[in-house]
Amino acid sequence: MAQSALEKAANKAARRVRDRAYRARRQEYYRALHAAEQSPAVLAAEARAKELDERLESAIARRDAAQNALREQIKALEAQVERLRDSPEVYEAHQARSQAWAEVNALKGLAREAVEKAFPDMQGGAAWSAAAWELPPAVRDELEAARRGVLDRRPADNRSSSAEGSIG
Repeated sequence: MAQSALEKAANKAARRVRDRAYRARRQEYYRALHAAEQSPAVLAAEARAKELDERLESAIARRDAAQNALREQIKALEAQVERLRDSPEVYEAHQARSQAWAEVNALKGLAREAVEKAFPDMQGGAAWSAAAWELPPAVRDELEAARRGVLDRRPADNRSSSAEGSIG
């Protein structure tokens, strides 16, 4: 249903009263809020908080300055480490050591070759196993003599294996 002109006018007048009362109450609220925020206790606490803000900012600035100074020292130390790493003295000592060990290894190789030429029978697996060793003729003769010596000392009844199986 549509409102009549009289109802509309009544509603408009009521809205004006309400809005005026609201504005007055709102102004009263904000004045009270401002007064509360400006109370001596709040102002003292705010002043203390601002002092602590400054104290914090100062402490942060000192800390940052100390950290930056340390970072600069670290950079300087890293540069020193880099210079030491690339030290000509270390490089020369390393080269000399490498050359000395190369000489040692070369001399060991020559010595090994000389020993291997002097002991041709000990090549390959013969250096680790008597079974792989090819006996020189003198050792072979000695070995055969040792076998004959053992065989010659056997008792007479064990010398002939053909007599064991025969019935006499």
